[in-house]
Amino acid sequence: MTIQQRISQIASDISGQLNILVANCAYFSLAVEESTDISSTTQVIVFIKSVSLDFIVNEEFLGMASLSGHTTGADLFTSLLSVCNKSALDFDKLSSIATDGAPSMVGCENGMVTLLKNHLGDRQKELVQYHCIIHQQQLCAKKLGFERLLKDVYDTVNLIRRHGLNHRLFTSFLEEIDADYADLPTYTEVCWLSKAAVLKRFVELLGPIITFL
Repeated sequence: MTIQQRISQIASDISGQLNILVANCAYFSLAVEESTDISSTTQVIVFIKSVSLDFIVNEEFLGMASLSGHTTGADLFTSLLSVCNKSALDFDKLSSIATDGAPSMVGCENGMVTLLKNHLGDRQKELVQYHCIIHQQQLCAKKLGFERLLKDVYDTVNLIRRHGLNHRLFTSFLEEIDADYADLPTYTEVCWLSKAAVLKRFVELLGPIITFL
């Protein structure tokens, strides 16, 4: 119970600091994402980025709301309002919102963003709407056609990483030449961000890799 009470106190303190930060900001923007947990319950996740009068930018997790039934635009908008009301957000300071491209988010008539604009009234023209930047990067990675380049990179990384002797010799070689990095990361299709990590590390270790091979 002592640990539980401390966790509750820490959470309450962090929430209080966030509320003070948001209340004193000049403007803020929201990022809304819909996700499903392991129990098949839809979770509406809201992040906030605020800027103060001194141009200090803060980005924090604002809150999360669960949806047990439908996930229409109206349901998402209601969940968004409940999260925002807990922190007493002043929508007059809302400058932009970022979402994915799902119809329930950006639908012209009943999408969450459309309902939010209607809620803002005369200020709806001032609200800037963005597509989620992470999704944009993922779409670019799929459409740019780097398969030929990536195949050579992955084959080289796998040649080094998947053979125990090669991997041990390579890490020892990097240690001997005092390289900036001690190893190469492995690409996994599940975590698409690792594609960028592998390419970046491969370029930075290109000289040692050529020498080793």
